[in-house]
Amino acid sequence: MLRSSKGISAARDIVQFVPFREFAQRGASELAAEVLRELPNQITDFFSRVGIAPNQPIQISPDQYA
Repeated sequence: MLRSSKGISAARDIVQFVPFREFAQRGASELAAEVLRELPNQITDFFSRVGIAPNQPIQISPDQYA
């Protein structure tokens, strides 16, 4: 967890460190995937903290695909 110079902990960690040298030879898509890997958890954690509930699932009937 990140801390300020005064020792105060951050409410959330929005920094993602990726060892660039490990991904430099693999290509941009693998580097991007690694950088974005934590994003879904960060979003759901933030929504939980501020009380935003997920939308209800949309019901789709099979005949809509015909």
